[in-house]
Amino acid sequence: MTEATRILFWDSPSHDGPRILTALSSYPDPFHLIRVGNSPQFRAALADAPHVAIVRYDTPGQDATQTLTWSSQASPPVPVIFFADKAEVVDVVGLWQRGAADFLLLDHLSRLHESVRRATEQTRQKMALQNSLAVCRRYREAIRATGQILFEWNPTTDQVTFVGDVEGITGRKPEELNDNLQRYFDLVHPDDREGFLQTLQKARERAETCHHIYRLVR
Repeated sequence: MTEATRILFWDSPSHDGPRILTALSSYPDPFHLIRVGNSPQFRAALADAPHVAIVRYDTPGQDATQTLTWSSQASPPVPVIFFADKAEVVDVVGLWQRGAADFLLLDHLSRLHESVRRATEQTRQKMALQNSLAVCRRYREAIRATGQILFEWNPTTDQVTFVGDVEGITGRKPEELNDNLQRYFDLVHPDDREGFLQTLQKARERAETCHHIYRLVR
């Protein structure tokens, strides 16, 4: 089940909240509105990992460039949708160039659903990528801690990357092997090379995990 969309809304003295809530009331997905009223509250709320932020462009005390900087420094970065009463008071092109997700007129919020959905999907993709990278990092740390080695082979480029106790097991420094598969293959015991190559070929053809036991010669 998809989690509720977390929407960070910087309310203004103009009290646009009811209009924003009305525009969001028919939003098809569950959402949670995080409402703040000043820059310290906005910065603090970024730590709650909202999926998207909605900010009135001409809110007193709000600087669009600074808001975009804070949002881009969040983890993951938070897309910002700006709105205002009139487009004339906004450098819309400049906003987009500085990284704004969208700009809407307060009297024309029909695109708000689409804009929120698009920004939310962008954030979720970044979150998924961060989680995947974190899992890979923990896995590599576990490999190092247990005195093993892991090699990742890109069959398209023939690039090989090693992780773990490479020097302790192979007698070679990682940079000596991080070139192509042939360098590592030269370390495989001559009696085990045919089976080693067959296993690699099987993994490549079937795109699935394969297991093979072989010896290395130091």
